[in-house]
Amino acid sequence: MEEIEKSLPEGIIIEALLDRSKLIAKTTGTVTTNLIEGALIVIFVLVFLLGNWRGGLVVASTIPLSLLFAFIMMHYFGVWANLMSLGAIDFGIIVDGAVIIVESMVFAVHEKFLKKEKLDAAGRDKLAYKSSSKMMNSAFFGQLIILIVFIPILALEGIEGKMFKPMALTFMFAMMGVMLLCLTYVPMLSSVFIKVKTDKLSFGDKLIARLERGYEKLLTFSLKRAKAVVVIAIAFLGLAALTFSSMGGEFIPKLDEGDMAFHAILKPGSSLSETVATTTKIEGIVKAQFPEVEDIMSRIGVAEVPTDPMPMDIADIFVILKPESEWRDGMTKADLIQKMKEAVSVMPGINFEFSQPIEMRFNELITGVREDVAVKLFGEDLNVLAIKAEEMGKLIAKVEGVGDMKVESTQ
Repeated sequence: MEEIEKSLPEGIIIEALLDRSKLIAKTTGTVTTNLIEGALIVIFVLVFLLGNWRGGLVVASTIPLSLLFAFIMMHYFGVWANLMSLGAIDFGIIVDGAVIIVESMVFAVHEKFLKKEKLDAAGRDKLAYKSSSKMMNSAFFGQLIILIVFIPILALEGIEGKMFKPMALTFMFAMMGVMLLCLTYVPMLSSVFIKVKTDKLSFGDKLIARLERGYEKLLTFSLKRAKAVVVIAIAFLGLAALTFSSMGGEFIPKLDEGDMAFHAILKPGSSLSETVATTTKIEGIVKAQFPEVEDIMSRIGVAEVPTDPMPMDIADIFVILKPESEWRDGMTKADLIQKMKEAVSVMPGINFEFSQPIEMRFNELITGVREDVAVKLFGEDLNVLAIKAEEMGKLIAKVEGVGDMKVESTQ
Protein backbone atom coordinates (compact mmCIF):
# COMPACT_ATOMS: atom_id res chain seq x y z
CA MET A 1 0.00 0.00 0.00
CA GLU A 2 2.84 2.41 0.83
CA GLU A 3 4.49 1.73 -2.53
CA ILE A 4 1.25 2.40 -4.42
CA GLU A 5 0.63 5.57 -2.43
CA LYS A 6 3.98 7.00 -3.60
CA SER A 7 2.76 6.91 -7.22
CA LEU A 8 -0.46 8.84 -6.49
CA PRO A 9 -0.88 12.59 -7.15
CA GLU A 10 0.01 14.94 -4.32
CA GLY A 11 -2.64 15.20 -1.63
CA ILE A 12 -4.19 11.78 -2.34
CA ILE A 13 -3.69 9.03 0.23
CA ILE A 14 -4.92 5.46 0.65
CA GLU A 15 -6.79 4.75 3.86
CA ALA A 16 -8.03 1.25 4.64
CA LEU A 17 -11.62 1.42 5.83
CA LEU A 18 -12.47 -2.26 6.19
CA ASP A 19 -9.35 -4.15 7.28
CA ARG A 20 -10.21 -7.85 7.38
CA SER A 21 -6.79 -8.75 8.80
CA LYS A 22 -8.13 -7.57 12.19
CA LEU A 23 -10.91 -10.16 12.06
CA ILE A 24 -8.47 -12.88 10.97
CA ALA A 25 -6.07 -12.00 13.81
CA LYS A 26 -8.94 -11.99 16.32
CA THR A 27 -10.25 -15.34 15.08
CA THR A 28 -6.87 -17.09 15.08
CA GLY A 29 -6.21 -15.61 18.53
CA THR A 30 -9.47 -17.11 19.78
CA VAL A 31 -8.56 -20.53 18.33
CA THR A 32 -5.07 -20.39 19.87
CA THR A 33 -6.46 -19.39 23.28
CA ASN A 34 -9.10 -22.15 23.19
CA LEU A 35 -6.55 -24.80 22.22
CA ILE A 36 -4.12 -23.78 24.99
CA GLU A 37 -6.81 -23.46 27.65
CA GLY A 38 -8.43 -26.76 26.64
CA ALA A 39 -5.09 -28.59 26.76
CA LEU A 40 -4.20 -27.12 30.16
CA ILE A 41 -7.59 -28.06 31.65
CA VAL A 42 -7.28 -31.64 30.41
CA ILE A 43 -3.69 -31.88 31.68
CA PHE A 44 -4.70 -30.56 35.12
CA VAL A 45 -7.62 -33.00 35.43
CA LEU A 46 -5.45 -35.93 34.32
CA VAL A 47 -2.63 -35.20 36.78
CA PHE A 48 -5.15 -34.52 39.54
CA LEU A 49 -7.42 -37.57 39.11
CA LEU A 50 -4.98 -40.25 37.97
CA GLY A 51 -3.29 -39.99 41.35
CA ASN A 52 0.12 -40.34 39.73
CA TRP A 53 1.67 -37.16 38.35
CA ARG A 54 4.05 -39.15 36.16
CA GLY A 55 1.15 -41.01 34.57
CA GLY A 56 -0.73 -37.74 34.10
CA LEU A 57 2.21 -36.19 32.29
CA VAL A 58 2.59 -39.25 30.04
CA VAL A 59 -1.04 -38.93 28.97
CA ALA A 60 -0.81 -35.15 28.67
CA SER A 61 2.23 -35.41 26.40
CA THR A 62 0.09 -37.14 23.76
CA ILE A 63 -1.86 -33.90 23.23
CA PRO A 64 0.90 -31.82 21.57
CA LEU A 65 2.28 -34.87 19.77
CA SER A 66 -1.10 -35.78 18.27
CA LEU A 67 -1.57 -32.13 17.25
CA LEU A 68 1.87 -32.18 15.61
CA PHE A 69 0.89 -35.29 13.67
CA ALA A 70 -2.38 -33.62 12.62
CA PHE A 71 -0.56 -30.46 11.45
CA ILE A 72 1.91 -32.53 9.41
CA MET A 73 -0.95 -34.41 7.73
CA MET A 74 -2.87 -31.17 7.14
CA HIS A 75 0.17 -29.68 5.43
CA TYR A 76 0.67 -32.81 3.33
CA PHE A 77 -2.99 -33.00 2.18
CA GLY A 78 -3.45 -29.25 1.84
CA VAL A 79 -6.04 -28.84 4.61
CA TRP A 80 -6.26 -25.25 5.85
CA ALA A 81 -6.06 -24.46 9.56
CA ASN A 82 -9.11 -22.33 10.36
CA LEU A 83 -11.75 -21.75 13.01
CA MET A 84 -13.80 -24.75 11.90
CA SER A 85 -10.95 -27.25 11.57
CA LEU A 86 -8.95 -26.45 14.72
CA GLY A 87 -12.02 -25.70 16.82
CA ALA A 88 -13.26 -29.26 16.31
CA ILE A 89 -10.37 -30.89 18.19
CA ASP A 90 -11.60 -32.42 21.44
CA PHE A 91 -8.70 -33.19 23.77
CA GLY A 92 -10.89 -35.25 26.08
CA ILE A 93 -11.67 -37.73 23.30
CA ILE A 94 -8.09 -37.71 22.01
CA VAL A 95 -6.52 -38.83 25.33
CA ASP A 96 -9.09 -41.55 26.11
CA GLY A 97 -6.96 -44.42 24.82
CA ALA A 98 -3.81 -43.16 26.52
CA VAL A 99 -5.69 -42.77 29.83
CA ILE A 100 -6.84 -46.40 29.74
CA ILE A 101 -3.33 -47.73 29.04
CA VAL A 102 -1.57 -45.54 31.62
CA GLU A 103 -4.17 -46.26 34.29
CA SER A 104 -3.73 -49.99 33.70
CA MET A 105 0.04 -49.57 33.96
CA VAL A 106 -0.21 -47.53 37.18
CA PHE A 107 -2.50 -50.17 38.68
CA ALA A 108 -0.13 -53.02 37.71
CA VAL A 109 2.95 -51.22 39.11
CA HIS A 110 1.08 -50.35 42.31
CA GLU A 111 0.02 -53.98 42.69
CA LYS A 112 3.66 -55.12 42.40
CA PHE A 113 4.68 -52.48 44.95
CA LEU A 114 2.11 -53.69 47.48
CA LYS A 115 3.41 -57.26 47.04
CA LYS A 116 6.93 -55.87 47.59
CA GLU A 117 8.09 -57.30 44.27
CA LYS A 118 11.03 -55.50 42.70
CA LEU A 119 10.85 -54.57 39.05
CA ASP A 120 13.92 -54.36 36.84
CA ALA A 121 13.95 -52.88 33.34
CA ALA A 122 12.96 -56.18 31.70
CA GLY A 123 10.14 -56.69 34.22
CA ARG A 124 8.82 -53.18 33.64
CA ASP A 125 8.88 -53.72 29.86
CA LYS A 126 6.97 -56.97 30.26
CA LEU A 127 4.44 -55.31 32.56
CA ALA A 128 3.96 -52.43 30.10
CA TYR A 129 3.49 -54.86 27.21
CA LYS A 130 0.95 -56.89 29.17
CA SER A 131 -1.02 -53.86 30.39
CA SER A 132 -1.12 -52.10 27.03
CA SER A 133 -1.97 -55.29 25.09
CA LYS A 134 -4.83 -56.00 27.47
CA MET A 135 -6.33 -52.51 27.31
CA MET A 136 -5.50 -51.48 23.74
CA ASN A 137 -8.15 -53.77 22.24
CA SER A 138 -10.96 -51.77 23.84
CA ALA A 139 -9.16 -48.43 23.40
CA PHE A 140 -8.40 -49.04 19.72
CA PHE A 141 -11.97 -50.21 19.04
CA GLY A 142 -13.42 -47.06 20.64
CA GLN A 143 -11.09 -44.81 18.65
CA LEU A 144 -11.95 -46.66 15.44
CA ILE A 145 -15.68 -46.10 16.03
CA ILE A 146 -15.07 -42.35 16.40
CA LEU A 147 -13.15 -42.31 13.11
CA ILE A 148 -15.95 -44.16 11.32
CA VAL A 149 -18.51 -41.61 12.58
CA PHE A 150 -16.63 -38.81 10.78
CA ILE A 151 -16.30 -40.62 7.43
CA PRO A 152 -19.77 -39.55 6.05
CA ILE A 153 -18.74 -35.90 6.41
CA LEU A 154 -16.07 -36.49 3.77
CA ALA A 155 -18.84 -37.17 1.23
CA LEU A 156 -20.19 -33.62 1.51
CA GLU A 157 -19.81 -31.43 -1.58
CA GLY A 158 -20.14 -27.75 -2.45
CA ILE A 159 -20.22 -25.15 0.32
CA GLU A 160 -20.99 -27.78 2.98
CA GLY A 161 -17.94 -29.78 1.96
CA LYS A 162 -15.65 -26.74 2.01
CA MET A 163 -16.86 -25.88 5.50
CA PHE A 164 -16.95 -29.26 7.22
CA LYS A 165 -14.39 -31.44 5.43
CA PRO A 166 -11.41 -29.62 7.04
CA MET A 167 -13.02 -30.15 10.45
CA ALA A 168 -13.49 -33.89 9.89
CA LEU A 169 -10.03 -34.38 8.39
CA THR A 170 -8.26 -32.47 11.18
CA PHE A 171 -10.01 -34.47 13.88
CA MET A 172 -9.36 -37.75 12.08
CA PHE A 173 -5.68 -36.89 11.64
CA ALA A 174 -5.38 -36.14 15.37
CA MET A 175 -7.15 -39.41 16.24
CA MET A 176 -4.87 -41.44 13.94
CA GLY A 177 -1.87 -39.75 15.52
CA VAL A 178 -2.94 -40.64 19.04
CA MET A 179 -3.74 -44.22 17.95
CA LEU A 180 -0.13 -44.61 16.74
CA LEU A 181 1.09 -43.09 20.00
CA CYS A 182 -1.02 -45.51 22.04
CA LEU A 183 0.49 -48.45 20.15
CA THR A 184 4.11 -47.32 20.54
CA TYR A 185 4.94 -44.18 22.50
CA VAL A 186 2.61 -44.54 25.51
CA PRO A 187 3.61 -48.13 26.47
CA MET A 188 7.30 -47.28 26.05
CA LEU A 189 7.15 -44.11 28.13
CA SER A 190 4.97 -45.82 30.75
CA SER A 191 7.62 -48.54 31.17
CA VAL A 192 10.39 -45.98 31.65
CA PHE A 193 8.65 -43.18 33.47
CA ILE A 194 5.87 -44.53 35.72
CA LYS A 195 6.89 -45.38 39.28
CA VAL A 196 5.05 -45.95 42.56
CA LYS A 197 6.98 -45.23 45.76
CA THR A 198 4.23 -45.12 48.39
CA ASP A 199 1.03 -46.92 49.26
CA LYS A 200 -0.54 -43.72 50.60
CA LEU A 201 -3.64 -42.68 48.72
CA SER A 202 -3.49 -39.34 46.94
CA PHE A 203 -6.32 -36.80 47.00
CA GLY A 204 -7.35 -37.95 43.53
CA ASP A 205 -7.52 -41.57 44.69
CA LYS A 206 -9.66 -40.59 47.69
CA LEU A 207 -12.00 -38.55 45.47
CA ILE A 208 -12.43 -41.42 43.00
CA ALA A 209 -13.05 -43.85 45.90
CA ARG A 210 -15.83 -41.58 47.20
CA LEU A 211 -17.39 -41.30 43.79
CA GLU A 212 -17.27 -45.09 43.39
CA ARG A 213 -19.01 -45.60 46.74
CA GLY A 214 -21.69 -43.08 45.81
CA TYR A 215 -22.15 -44.66 42.38
CA GLU A 216 -22.40 -48.13 43.90
CA LYS A 217 -25.24 -46.99 46.19
CA LEU A 218 -27.03 -45.28 43.32
CA LEU A 219 -26.63 -48.32 41.07
CA THR A 220 -27.96 -50.66 43.75
CA PHE A 221 -30.93 -48.33 44.34
CA SER A 222 -31.67 -48.18 40.59
CA LEU A 223 -31.43 -51.96 40.07
CA LYS A 224 -34.00 -52.54 42.81
CA ARG A 225 -36.39 -50.15 41.05
CA ALA A 226 -35.64 -51.02 37.44
CA LYS A 227 -39.19 -50.46 36.10
CA ALA A 228 -39.48 -47.02 37.67
CA VAL A 229 -36.05 -46.03 36.32
CA VAL A 230 -37.03 -47.12 32.78
CA VAL A 231 -40.34 -45.21 32.94
CA ILE A 232 -38.58 -42.05 34.19
CA ALA A 233 -35.93 -42.38 31.47
CA ILE A 234 -38.59 -42.71 28.74
CA ALA A 235 -40.46 -39.70 30.18
CA PHE A 236 -37.29 -37.60 30.08
CA LEU A 237 -36.64 -38.77 26.52
CA GLY A 238 -40.13 -37.68 25.47
CA LEU A 239 -39.68 -34.33 27.23
CA ALA A 240 -36.34 -33.83 25.47
CA ALA A 241 -37.91 -34.63 22.08
CA LEU A 242 -40.77 -32.20 22.74
CA THR A 243 -38.37 -29.46 23.82
CA PHE A 244 -36.12 -30.04 20.81
CA SER A 245 -39.03 -29.87 18.36
CA SER A 246 -40.05 -26.43 19.69
CA MET A 247 -36.55 -24.94 19.60
CA GLY A 248 -35.28 -22.67 16.85
CA GLY A 249 -32.31 -23.76 14.78
CA GLU A 250 -29.63 -22.50 12.43
CA PHE A 251 -27.13 -24.12 10.07
CA ILE A 252 -24.07 -22.70 11.81
CA PRO A 253 -23.65 -20.00 14.49
CA LYS A 254 -22.98 -16.52 13.17
CA LEU A 255 -19.43 -15.22 13.36
CA ASP A 256 -19.37 -11.73 14.86
CA GLU A 257 -17.18 -9.79 12.44
CA GLY A 258 -16.95 -6.78 14.76
CA ASP A 259 -18.34 -4.33 12.17
CA MET A 260 -21.71 -3.82 10.51
CA ALA A 261 -22.99 -3.41 6.98
CA PHE A 262 -26.42 -2.77 5.54
CA HIS A 263 -28.08 -2.23 2.19
CA ALA A 264 -30.01 0.93 1.42
CA ILE A 265 -32.50 -0.06 -1.29
CA LEU A 266 -34.14 2.82 -3.14
CA LYS A 267 -36.98 2.59 -5.64
CA PRO A 268 -35.94 0.84 -8.88
CA GLY A 269 -34.65 3.32 -11.45
CA SER A 270 -33.45 5.94 -8.95
CA SER A 271 -30.68 8.13 -10.33
CA LEU A 272 -27.09 8.14 -9.11
CA SER A 273 -27.39 11.69 -7.76
CA GLU A 274 -30.47 10.72 -5.75
CA THR A 275 -28.69 7.67 -4.31
CA VAL A 276 -25.64 9.76 -3.37
CA ALA A 277 -27.79 12.37 -1.62
CA THR A 278 -29.75 9.70 0.25
CA THR A 279 -26.71 7.76 1.46
CA THR A 280 -25.04 11.01 2.56
CA LYS A 281 -28.06 11.75 4.78
CA ILE A 282 -27.99 8.20 6.18
CA GLU A 283 -24.27 8.51 6.99
CA GLY A 284 -24.93 11.81 8.78
CA ILE A 285 -27.74 10.30 10.89
CA VAL A 286 -25.65 7.30 11.94
CA LYS A 287 -22.52 9.33 12.66
CA ALA A 288 -24.41 11.96 14.69
CA GLN A 289 -26.51 9.62 16.84
CA PHE A 290 -24.14 6.77 17.56
CA PRO A 291 -20.78 7.49 19.27
CA GLU A 292 -19.95 3.76 18.91
CA VAL A 293 -19.38 4.32 15.19
CA GLU A 294 -15.79 5.07 14.23
CA ASP A 295 -16.35 5.50 10.50
CA ILE A 296 -19.03 4.97 7.86
CA MET A 297 -18.88 4.75 4.08
CA SER A 298 -21.31 4.03 1.25
CA ARG A 299 -20.54 2.16 -1.95
CA ILE A 300 -22.83 2.60 -4.92
CA GLY A 301 -22.74 0.51 -8.09
CA VAL A 302 -19.82 -1.74 -9.02
CA ALA A 303 -16.22 -1.56 -10.12
CA GLU A 304 -15.05 -1.83 -13.74
CA VAL A 305 -14.69 -5.61 -13.35
CA PRO A 306 -17.68 -6.48 -11.14
CA THR A 307 -17.69 -9.61 -8.99
CA ASP A 308 -21.02 -8.73 -7.39
CA PRO A 309 -23.24 -6.79 -9.86
CA MET A 310 -25.40 -4.10 -8.26
CA PRO A 311 -27.60 -1.36 -9.78
CA MET A 312 -27.32 2.33 -8.95
CA ASP A 313 -30.42 2.26 -6.75
CA ILE A 314 -28.77 -0.01 -4.13
CA ALA A 315 -25.94 1.09 -1.84
CA ASP A 316 -23.73 -0.93 0.47
CA ILE A 317 -23.16 1.04 3.68
CA PHE A 318 -20.23 -0.14 5.81
CA VAL A 319 -20.21 0.85 9.48
CA ILE A 320 -16.86 0.49 11.25
CA LEU A 321 -17.35 0.22 15.00
CA LYS A 322 -15.07 1.24 17.83
CA PRO A 323 -13.86 -1.41 20.34
CA GLU A 324 -16.69 -2.41 22.71
CA SER A 325 -14.74 -1.00 25.66
CA GLU A 326 -15.42 2.49 24.22
CA TRP A 327 -19.18 1.98 23.84
CA ARG A 328 -21.82 3.51 26.08
CA ASP A 329 -22.61 1.59 29.28
CA GLY A 330 -25.09 -1.24 28.74
CA MET A 331 -25.01 -1.00 24.96
CA THR A 332 -24.81 -4.33 23.14
CA LYS A 333 -24.45 -4.95 19.43
CA ALA A 334 -28.04 -6.20 19.19
CA ASP A 335 -29.28 -2.99 20.86
CA LEU A 336 -27.08 -0.90 18.57
CA ILE A 337 -28.50 -2.56 15.44
CA GLN A 338 -32.06 -2.10 16.65
CA LYS A 339 -31.54 1.58 17.51
CA MET A 340 -29.78 2.14 14.19
CA LYS A 341 -32.73 0.60 12.33
CA GLU A 342 -35.10 2.97 14.13
CA ALA A 343 -32.85 5.97 13.41
CA VAL A 344 -32.56 5.41 9.64
CA SER A 345 -36.21 4.38 9.22
CA VAL A 346 -37.13 8.11 9.07
CA MET A 347 -35.86 8.10 5.47
CA PRO A 348 -39.03 7.67 3.34
CA GLY A 349 -39.33 5.06 0.59
CA ILE A 350 -36.11 3.19 1.45
CA ASN A 351 -35.71 -0.41 2.60
CA PHE A 352 -32.80 -1.49 4.76
CA GLU A 353 -31.20 -4.92 5.17
CA PHE A 354 -28.73 -5.22 8.05
CA SER A 355 -25.90 -7.73 7.95
CA GLN A 356 -22.11 -7.89 8.26
CA PRO A 357 -19.51 -7.03 5.57
CA ILE A 358 -18.26 -10.54 4.78
CA GLU A 359 -21.57 -12.25 5.50
CA MET A 360 -23.40 -9.88 3.14
CA ARG A 361 -21.03 -10.59 0.25
CA PHE A 362 -21.03 -14.35 0.79
CA ASN A 363 -24.82 -14.58 0.94
CA GLU A 364 -25.13 -12.78 -2.39
CA LEU A 365 -22.30 -14.64 -4.13
CA ILE A 366 -23.41 -18.08 -2.97
CA THR A 367 -27.20 -17.87 -3.28
CA GLY A 368 -27.82 -14.74 -5.36
CA VAL A 369 -29.77 -13.05 -2.54
CA ARG A 370 -28.55 -10.81 0.25
CA GLU A 371 -30.52 -12.37 3.10
CA ASP A 372 -30.40 -15.79 4.75
CA VAL A 373 -33.88 -16.74 3.47
CA ALA A 374 -35.56 -15.41 0.33
CA VAL A 375 -38.72 -16.23 -1.62
CA LYS A 376 -38.76 -15.47 -5.35
CA LEU A 377 -42.07 -15.01 -7.17
CA PHE A 378 -42.23 -15.38 -10.98
CA GLY A 379 -44.95 -14.53 -13.46
CA GLU A 380 -45.95 -12.45 -16.50
CA ASP A 381 -48.40 -9.95 -14.94
CA LEU A 382 -46.44 -7.49 -12.76
CA ASN A 383 -49.59 -6.19 -11.06
CA VAL A 384 -50.62 -9.67 -9.95
CA LEU A 385 -47.07 -10.38 -8.78
CA ALA A 386 -47.06 -7.19 -6.69
CA ILE A 387 -50.39 -8.09 -5.03
CA LYS A 388 -49.36 -11.66 -4.28
CA ALA A 389 -45.95 -10.54 -3.01
CA GLU A 390 -47.62 -8.20 -0.51
CA GLU A 391 -49.93 -11.00 0.64
CA MET A 392 -46.96 -13.36 1.11
CA GLY A 393 -45.08 -10.63 2.99
CA LYS A 394 -47.93 -10.24 5.50
CA LEU A 395 -48.00 -14.00 6.11
CA ILE A 396 -44.21 -14.30 6.49
CA ALA A 397 -44.04 -11.32 8.85
CA LYS A 398 -46.17 -13.24 11.37
CA VAL A 399 -43.59 -16.04 11.68
CA GLU A 400 -41.76 -15.86 15.02
CA GLY A 401 -38.10 -14.89 14.71
CA VAL A 402 -38.42 -13.12 11.34
CA GLY A 403 -36.50 -9.85 11.09
CA ASP A 404 -35.92 -7.31 8.29
CA MET A 405 -38.74 -8.76 6.19
CA LYS A 406 -39.06 -6.73 2.99
CA VAL A 407 -41.03 -7.08 -0.21
CA GLU A 408 -38.78 -5.98 -3.05
CA SER A 409 -39.46 -5.65 -6.74
CA THR A 410 -36.57 -6.35 -9.11
CA GLN A 411 -35.77 -4.85 -12.46
